[in-house]
Formats: sequence, structure tokens, C-alpha cells
Amino acid sequence: MFNLICMGLGYEHEPDFEIDRKDGYPHYLALLIRTKCRLRYRGEIRSYPPNTFILYDKNAPQFYAADGETYIDDWMQFKSEPKVILSFGLPLNQPIPIPDWAKPEQ
Repeated sequence: MFNLICMGLGYEHEPDFEIDRKDGYPHYLALLIRTKCRLRYRGEIRSYPPNTFILYDKNAPQFYAADGETYIDDWMQFKSEPKVILSFGLPLNQPIPIPDWAKPEQ
């Protein structure tokens, strides 16, 4: 079960956009970044391609930023039981590049 706190779709930010939350949120953050971006993973800030997804655990550090161009993301902050989150089989706090699913071949 989920308790949605807030969400946004197609949020557009300037090329200097940067979020650095040392203690994260006290709830989960699902983030789909639709443009090139920079993320901190295993202590190193790296560039990632468009359509990168990351599911941040509760209280996990969060760093995400534009990568020299306009930044666009979809995001959802929510509460849930850890066992529900783990049942998805998705890694937490790890960037996952997603293929271009927005225009599937018919």
C-alpha cells in the first residue's frame, strides 16, 4: 500500500539545477529523469543518459542535477512499508537507465 505525499510530472529546470539532500527525505522518492543528468552513486557524481530512474530509500542521501542543459523529471514522494518496496525487486539508491519506452515500436 502507498500513501502519496506529492508528485510532479514534466518539471522543467534550468541547466544549473542541483539538489543535494544529505539526509534525504523521511519517505521514498521515485525519480524518472527525462534528460541527461548527474547523479551521485557510490560516492561519485557521474553523468547518466535521458530516461534514468532512481528509487531513493527513506533517509538516503539524494544528489541529482542537470548536466549542462535543461533538466526535466517526473517524481513521486510516498510512504510505504519496506516489504512492499522490496517486493518490486528494484535496487534502491541506484540509477537505472531505461530504454526509450516512450515511443515503443508497434
